[in-house]
Amino acid sequence: MRDRIRRFFPVTKFHIYFNHASNGPLSLPARKALEADLKMYSRQADFDLPEYSRRLERARSAVAGLLGANPEEIAFTSSTSYGIYIALRNLNLESGDRILVMDEVFPTVRCCVDQNYPSVERRYLKFGGRDPVDVVRGHLTRKTRAVVVDWVNFFTGEAMDLDRLGAYLAARGVKFVVDGMQGLGALKINVRKTPMDFL
Repeated sequence: MRDRIRRFFPVTKFHIYFNHASNGPLSLPARKALEADLKMYSRQADFDLPEYSRRLERARSAVAGLLGANPEEIAFTSSTSYGIYIALRNLNLESGDRILVMDEVFPTVRCCVDQNYPSVERRYLKFGGRDPVDVVRGHLTRKTRAVVVDWVNFFTGEAMDLDRLGAYLAARGVKFVVDGMQGLGALKINVRKTPMDFL
């Protein structure tokens, strides 16, 4: 399986590549798709909207299959931080509400939280190497509306026990917002079984 996947990335013939998730080499299928789009743009000045819709729905179905979700539950965003923004925006946070945020969260997510919710109490908590329930237990109040975490720490690679923390938060009516970017595709998840509100 590993060798089959590596064939899609010619860079592996020349380098040992450690993905740091900010950018990376194109796979052969991605390159082929981009080249086809460039060829189309050279023939016409706009994208074929019916074809775009078909591709979008195929992609939505593929992502849903990866997550154990329904296609209509999948929304594409321009960035992870924008996805986190949409999730928090849908909670209708008010002045005085509290959100707990993983201190080690990806920097753009931290920026999103800090810049868009100045009147909300934000508590940054260190999760690294600790039981996630123990981390949040002493910080939940009746004003706590959400907990925001990275599924996989972008720097250390440590994976969060989403099942345990999600069940704990669900039982207390606290929304669970997860940045899954570092784990999707590399680790298995089923959103029907793992309690979370936004991934």
